[in-house]
Amino acid sequence: MADTLIRGEVVPQRHPGIEFPVTIRPAAAGDEAAWRELWAAYLRFYQVALPPAVTDATWRRISTPGGPMGALLAVDASGDVLGFLNYVAHQVSFCELDACLVDDIYVRPDARRLGIGRELLASLIARADAEGWSKVYWVALESNSVARRMFDRHFAKCDGHVRYTVPCRAAARTIRTPSPHSEFSAAGLGNHQ
Repeated sequence: MADTLIRGEVVPQRHPGIEFPVTIRPAAAGDEAAWRELWAAYLRFYQVALPPAVTDATWRRISTPGGPMGALLAVDASGDVLGFLNYVAHQVSFCELDACLVDDIYVRPDARRLGIGRELLASLIARADAEGWSKVYWVALESNSVARRMFDRHFAKCDGHVRYTVPCRAAARTIRTPSPHSEFSAAGLGNHQ
């Protein structure tokens, strides 16, 4: 029998190594080591090398109360962090309400296909509704068919926009990737705008 998602908790029939229920909550100061471990795995997955100062700045922004950047974590009953969603709330020109960009989303390989990524997004959308934000949006690699299928099935279809990115010199000195075609190359700069 398949795992199910019930009111913010992933409740499985069985899944080795994960203690259920899994809950979604905002990142807190005590989560830094676990977030960094998953962040490093996320960067390895996309073949990205960032200077430690960039990771430090990202965590500092996430953990600054009241700042525009934050993170949600999926945490199992034993306290293990299984996934994260980093986001940025920001002003937009087409609406007087803020919007929210999902900057990064990652679930540990052994915790995938349990509905955790879907619940991370659903939790952020619920927060957006509570905060009065105008929309939640994200960028996905065209080749990431698994994630795109989940987005299409549970949230929204692609809105038809095409992203153009002009790399600035400062970012090109910071982000190193093995391929100029990588989503995280200086021309791509990750899941950003």
